Amino acid sequence: MLPQTANSPGLQNNHFFSTDKCFQSSDTRLNTNSFFYSENSTMQKFFQLNPHRSMKTQGSLRFFFARHGERIDLAFGPQWIEQAFDRNGKYRRINLNMPTDLPFRPSKREFLGDSPLTEIGQFQARLTGEALGYEGYKIHYCYTSPALRCIQTATQILAAQGLEKIVKIRIEPSIFEFLGWYDKGLPSFVNFESLVSFGYNIDTNYKPLLSLEKLQQDENYTDYYQRSFNVSKYLSNIHQNEGGNLLVIGHAGTLEVCTRQITGMPVRPYAEFNATIRKVPYLGLAMIEKEAGSNSFEIQGSVIPSLGHTSNFNFDPMALKL
Repeated sequence: MLPQTANSPGLQNNHFFSTDKCFQSSDTRLNTNSFFYSENSTMQKFFQLNPHRSMKTQGSLRFFFARHGERIDLAFGPQWIEQAFDRNGKYRRINLNMPTDLPFRPSKREFLGDSPLTEIGQFQARLTGEALGYEGYKIHYCYTSPALRCIQTATQILAAQGLEKIVKIRIEPSIFEFLGWYDKGLPSFVNFESLVSFGYNIDTNYKPLLSLEKLQQDENYTDYYQRSFNVSKYLSNIHQNEGGNLLVIGHAGTLEVCTRQITGMPVRPYAEFNATIRKVPYLGLAMIEKEAGSNSFEIQGSVIPSLGHTSNFNFDPMALKL
């Protein structure tokens, strides 16, 4: 496999995606200062001002469950692939909200089931990481769904706190969304080798609760609750002695199913479950906390301001001539 180096070219006219190459020309991994208005030294001051939030305390755990950022397929529709890739497999963004580069995949069609973030999606993640930092919440550990959009979201949140090279991303298949929505089977996810080559700081030594192969393809929604409850308990057991702040990036349902039972609440009826998760926006965030000496988690109120913005429409300046 051809290595991706620190000198990989950035924005230029020859972005490519070809099955006879093992990576794309990429600056995404080098672009961790994009949209970042705070120097690391400034962020460190916020951590120092809030040691009770930024430092690990034995027995005290905080989970920050968040949905990924804006995904390109929902922003532009599934036709984005045919529009942005030419017949030779060369990628060029056709809208400024499309990513400048994409990690290598054997086929461009794999992006259909495993969408990347838009540029706005990455910006949303940066704002969220900054906001957590401003409140003194330094991320100590990071877990994500295997979906590319979740890995990208985690990377940007960590980068906003200057931690993208310090805190490794642990990919946990149990965090993936409800499999009942995937009647044609799981998407094809980017493999570890390609993620690392592209510059993502992946913990390749992490042993997940469940491998992708062991995910139950025919699960119902109560199975989804149980799978998510199991992973919350699993991560809690891993970190309960040392404590810390755990970032968990998943999907709209993650905030509900990963917090529900571990905070002592019952599984919702399906209609209520479905209605609840539809209210979770991009980068919706929920925190649960277990204080030292306590045996139970409690869900907390908003720890950072919510993230809202209007939608932009495509603009053709030639319309001014009509």
